[in-house]
Amino acid sequence: TRTSARRRPSFAIDIIRNEWLKDKTIPAHGIPQDLASARKMAKESPFDFEAWAVDRVPGLHPTKPTGDAGIDGKGTTVLEPEEYSNLVLAQVKGGGFKLGELRDFIGTVHSNNAVMGIYITLDPVTTAGARTAVANEGAVEIGNDTYRRMQLWSIAEHFNNRPPRFPHMNDPRKGKPMPEQTELIQ
Repeated sequence: TRTSARRRPSFAIDIIRNEWLKDKTIPAHGIPQDLASARKMAKESPFDFEAWAVDRVPGLHPTKPTGDAGIDGKGTTVLEPEEYSNLVLAQVKGGGFKLGELRDFIGTVHSNNAVMGIYITLDPVTTAGARTAVANEGAVEIGNDTYRRMQLWSIAEHFNNRPPRFPHMNDPRKGKPMPEQTELIQ
C-alpha cells in the first residue's frame, strides 16, 4: 500500500544506522528528531508514526498497518516463561490517552497469551486509572529477572533517553537473540 511504501525508507535508515553506522549520526528528512516532530508525524501520518514508535523499542517490529486492530508491533523474548508464550505486543497511540483503549489492549495481550505488552503514547500517561490497570497486570519472571507484564512508555521518554525495561529479546529481522541493549535506537 501507499502507506507501507512510505514507511520503508525509515526502516532502511534505522537498519543502516544500527548495523553499519553504529557510531555515526546521519540526518534523515521526515524521521522525528524531537518530540515536536514526532507530534507532527503522529498527526499527519499516523501509520508511519506507529511504525516509527514501535521501532524505537529494540526487539519489536511494526505490524502491517490495518487500522486499529489493537496490535501495532510484535516481538519475542529469548527465554519463554512458563505461564505465557514469549510474545511481546505493542500498541501505539498518537492522540490523547483513553483508559478504555488501554484496557482493550490489556485484553488483547491476554487473548494472545503474550508475556508482556507495551502501550506507547506521545506523552507519559500518569492517571490513577492507568497506573491501577497496569499494576493489576502484575509482574512476570523471565530468566532471573522480574518485569512488569504491562508497561506504559512514551515517546517523550524516548527523547529523554529513558527506555522501557525489557527482557532479552530476539532480533525481529534475524530471528536470533539481539545483543544485550540498554539504549533505544535514536
